[in-house]
Amino acid sequence: MALLRTITEVKQWLRVDFSDREEMAIPNVMKAEKRYIAPVLGKELYQQLADEYNGDSLTEANKALLDYVQAALTPLAYLLELPLINTRITDTGLRKQGSPESPVFKWDYQEVKQTLEDNGMEAIDSLLEFLETRADDYPLWKNSTAYESYSRYFIKTGKEFSEYYRLHHPRAIFLYLLPVISTVEDLYVHSTIGAIFAAYLKGLTAPTELEKEALRLVKTAICHFSVFQACSRMGVSFTNLGFTVLLSDPEKYQGNQQTAELKRLEMMRDHVELIGQKYLSDLQALLNKNASPVLFPLYYNSSYYADPNKIEIPDNETYNSFFSF
Repeated sequence: MALLRTITEVKQWLRVDFSDREEMAIPNVMKAEKRYIAPVLGKELYQQLADEYNGDSLTEANKALLDYVQAALTPLAYLLELPLINTRITDTGLRKQGSPESPVFKWDYQEVKQTLEDNGMEAIDSLLEFLETRADDYPLWKNSTAYESYSRYFIKTGKEFSEYYRLHHPRAIFLYLLPVISTVEDLYVHSTIGAIFAAYLKGLTAPTELEKEALRLVKTAICHFSVFQACSRMGVSFTNLGFTVLLSDPEKYQGNQQTAELKRLEMMRDHVELIGQKYLSDLQALLNKNASPVLFPLYYNSSYYADPNKIEIPDNETYNSFFSF
């Protein structure tokens, strides 16, 4: 079901030179399609696009879609194939591909690798923006689990996430963060305000000013905790352009540089966790202060509510009593 077949298509999206080795011009794109394209399009639209493309029967809508798909697929396919393009597997082991020109140094290789990743993620971002703006033209996508996942959580889109914590390539990175966001809502939000009240907040369509403030606090907490959790679960980077998830392991840091980078990541991770805790604590304080049988009744009548005016005395606390006569 390859969505990329010819050298001409490759050269439309990536500057390559295979004048003497044309057979290597097209990488194995299936792995890249399954890893990067199918999760974006959803199974049904991906299958339809592949069938039409390979049957030379593309509709006008899918012709437009294919351009965005190939723009992402080309650099990402080469990103995955780059190690094998640079080497040969022989009966005597691994060998570098021969070339009459100067060899590529490690730092050059890393620059190419990073550029392919950046171009691919930027194209995925554009693909998602295209689908979002023309969702009605792609009912298979609009009715897919890929689209449904956008409405499942407090944070609906990468653009919205970036309003609370800046992401680099927000739409693309948001897809990688969705499983993390799910964990964060269960682990932090539901354990603080309850799943029932959380569902109520999430479903508000015309919130009051107080409800807007509660939503701001919970969304800010979710975004910071999501970044914190992502630091422990995947390769990430904090850049001047925003937080990002790495598609491949970083190799540009060595020795003392690597140690310094790991310390920086640890500091950033701890920092976002503290901020998340602060916003979650502020949310809890806001709800406890304002909840009543009329306002936020689902929270007020739950076990998560704590009366801010009530002083709890631990059962095992002992006091000295003083008497005067």
